[in-house]
Amino acid sequence: MPNSSDVRCIAIDNGDNRAAIFFRNGSHYGDASVTTTNAQIDFTDPARVYTLPSGMSYDDIVGCSMDDDANDNATILLRNGTAASTADLGVTSFDQDLAFSQTTSTYTLPSGFNHSDIIGFVLDTTNSDAVLFFKNLSYARADSETAPWNFASVLTFTISSGGTKDVVGVAFDNGVDTVSMFFRNSTH
Repeated sequence: MPNSSDVRCIAIDNGDNRAAIFFRNGSHYGDASVTTTNAQIDFTDPARVYTLPSGMSYDDIVGCSMDDDANDNATILLRNGTAASTADLGVTSFDQDLAFSQTTSTYTLPSGFNHSDIIGFVLDTTNSDAVLFFKNLSYARADSETAPWNFASVLTFTISSGGTKDVVGVAFDNGVDTVSMFFRNSTH
């Protein structure tokens, strides 16, 4: 598996018990047995490919998440304030090559926040909102699970390790309302 410094984001499809980790080289690996984030997650499924819309770079990815209710599609956020989604992935979600080629939408950050400080993006399809997590231990909410998003409501969070410099992604398990942060040392 590629180096953890090449991780772009992590997403969980709670409806299909799958998780995926996305890398800078355009590959993603999955785990097809994720029933909770409170247990071991092993991204050992065979490598698959994912592609972005023309003109977008893998280096510009700041987060990704899964809309796992009616749509069953994945969305990637990019540094330029755009979001690209897949088509409906069905029950095999991350067990396939992915094309983020659906209509590109936009998102806006709260005043004083920067794209380079984003450490994760999650969709809460149960409560129908989207959340961005930042290095400064704050998160911003948007009151919709579908783009375009205006991340205006800012709150704070804590993590047991005390810092976010080693976070490689954030994922949300809609089934049990659990947010998990994934770290470079393979813990979450």
